[in-house]
Amino acid sequence: MLDGWKVARMMRLIVQGGDYLDLDADVMTFDDGALVLWRRGAEVGRQQIGRVSAVELGHSVQKSEEAPAAPSYKLTKIRRDHPKAYARWTAEEEEVLARLHGEGRSISDIARTMQRQPGGIRSRLERLGLQTPEVERESIG
Repeated sequence: MLDGWKVARMMRLIVQGGDYLDLDADVMTFDDGALVLWRRGAEVGRQQIGRVSAVELGHSVQKSEEAPAAPSYKLTKIRRDHPKAYARWTAEEEEVLARLHGEGRSISDIARTMQRQPGGIRSRLERLGLQTPEVERESIG
């Protein structure tokens, strides 16, 4: 990596009608008929597969005053610490998540128990309507 430069892993989601959304994402998964985009373990975008016409993958290099971009994360490396990272959620796991959250357990404790990343726990809680997003995320309207 060049000092002073940042590489963004841009994915362009193109939906029916030609609308699109550019997201900085490093992993793409599928969940309950949706294409899900992730960045460093946190969900950054979601769209129903039936509405997606194409996904363009690319990189954007930008001059940055910040430190160089973090290295890309490989799924095998992530799963050493979080064996169920990016795996499809089952109904049983969602029930366990709701119960643990209802008991007031911390995100990090739930993540350890469920062998998932904290960002994945937050994203699923948001999707289930059990927690409001910490940061407003982009979506295609």
